[in-house]
Amino acid sequence: EEYAAAFSNLVLPIVYNFKPELIIIACGFDAAQGDLIGDCGLTPEMYYSMTRSLLEAQPKTPIVVALEGGYNIQLSAQCMEMVALALLDEPPE
Repeated sequence: EEYAAAFSNLVLPIVYNFKPELIIIACGFDAAQGDLIGDCGLTPEMYYSMTRSLLEAQPKTPIVVALEGGYNIQLSAQCMEMVALALLDEPPE
């Protein structure tokens, strides 16, 4: 909940107001719930939601996603799938 609040109350307002020419996401899946090291409680669905929120905040701004972090291969794959679906404007499965 704290992560979601920080994203909504800090990151999104900056993105809305700054109007970047490019958004680079360092997609650290070590924050995912169940990760061996980070485990900040983020679900794959939350990664989907955060990615969609960025796309909606700046729909014409190119986005680059760089994978980093994540020490549970299966969990990282699930999170990346959700990020990819969000980028493709596909509903989560």
